[in-house]
Amino acid sequence: IYLNDTLTTDENSQAEIGFTDNSLMTFRPGTKLFINEYEFQPKAKKSVGKYILNLLEGGFRTITGLIAKQNPNNYAVNTPVATIGVRGTDYQAYYHNGHLAVGWYKGKPCVRPRGKETKEICLSKDLPFVEVPDANSAAVPLTERPDYIGEDLTIDVVTIDGFGNGGVQVRTSYRSGGNSFCITN
Repeated sequence: IYLNDTLTTDENSQAEIGFTDNSLMTFRPGTKLFINEYEFQPKAKKSVGKYILNLLEGGFRTITGLIAKQNPNNYAVNTPVATIGVRGTDYQAYYHNGHLAVGWYKGKPCVRPRGKETKEICLSKDLPFVEVPDANSAAVPLTERPDYIGEDLTIDVVTIDGFGNGGVQVRTSYRSGGNSFCITN
C-alpha cells in the first residue's frame, strides 16, 4: 500500500490492515479509504511520523499506533463532514450518504465537524457516541449506539516489524458470498 492509494472493500467483504506504527484497522463491507499521508520514522525524537487518511464511504474500527500516541496532532481521519483526531485510542467510524457516526471503545477520539460555528466533541465512557448529520451541522452527542452503524467489528492484534518506513500489512477476512479487497492509485 502506498500514498494516494484507495483501499476498497465490496459489500460482502471485510479487511484488516496493520500499519508499520502498529495501528490496526478493520474495514466494514462497502468501505473506501484514501491514504492521504503516511510516514513512520520510529527513530525520530520529536514526531515519529504522520497518519492522515480520508474516509470516503463506509466504516472501520481502529486501534491507533505509535504516531497517534507520540504526537496526536499528526493523526487525522478526514470525512466530508468532520475530522476525527485522537489521543491514543480504539474507536469506530461509519460514514454513509453524508452522515458520520463515531463510537468509543477506549482512549479519547475527538470529532471536529467541518461546518462553521461548530466545536470539537471528544468521546469517553460517559459519552460513547457522536454523529454529524451533514457537512453544515454540529456534532450531536449520543449515549446510545445508533442502529445504522451495524455490528461491532473485531481487530486481531498483531505487531508489524521489518517493513521499513512505508510498509503496510494486508490481511483479508471472508464473509459469505465471496471477497474483494481492492487497492487502487
